[in-house]
Amino acid sequence: MRVPVGRHRPRPVRGARRHDGGRSLPARPLDLVLDQGLGCGGGGANAMSLLRRSASWRDVTLTTDRLLLRAPRAGDEDGAAASVGHWEVVRMLAQVPWPYGRAEAVRYVEQAQAEMDGRRALHFFLVDEAGIAGGFGLAFSPVSLFAPAPVLGYWLSPDRWGRGYATEAGRAVLDHAFRTMKLKAVRSGVFFDNPASLRVQEKLGFEVVGRSEVFCLARAKTLSHIDTLMTRDRYFERRAEEGR
Repeated sequence: MRVPVGRHRPRPVRGARRHDGGRSLPARPLDLVLDQGLGCGGGGANAMSLLRRSASWRDVTLTTDRLLLRAPRAGDEDGAAASVGHWEVVRMLAQVPWPYGRAEAVRYVEQAQAEMDGRRALHFFLVDEAGIAGGFGLAFSPVSLFAPAPVLGYWLSPDRWGRGYATEAGRAVLDHAFRTMKLKAVRSGVFFDNPASLRVQEKLGFEVVGRSEVFCLARAKTLSHIDTLMTRDRYFERRAEEGR
């Protein structure tokens, strides 16, 4: 459920293969992000060492005052379908089909688990006392090969709108991205007709950096897209201003 932003010119990436026990293996996307410094600031080597000790990102959980952010898992399909399956949600996402039902949720959970196992993306369901409230994702593939930062995407069930959940969860994910993963920057963005989501990103500290054309699967057409960016330096500046 990622929201891709823009198109970037591919650039050569050294270290496209790595060696493991004498065997030459294709480097995974995050290996490239960290080894080449495309997505990480200082401390990238430590972050890489930490991440390689874990075979999967499924165990990563984040907590806020009101939410648990955890990986999608078997048994979540009905709750995910009920939360995502609204036209007003799906029409604002780039890669989500319409209609969206249980079958689509099953495929998403399977895809999310595979991407986490391959360290190609982080996926979180936002869980409150009533169940699945939304989702956040941080995608490293293919942007790790072609762009300087991974992409943040998210959605929120309509019955949770207006509660500040997106901002609350977004801060938790960005905190993990910049403090734990040592990322240098995170990209995101919104379709031109989604001012509410743009306000969320502005609250988080994202800055508008341009416009692009992005295909929306649910609407079956290409739409104008507002591209945004959060740098590591800006993130910590904002947190200092907030006293955190």
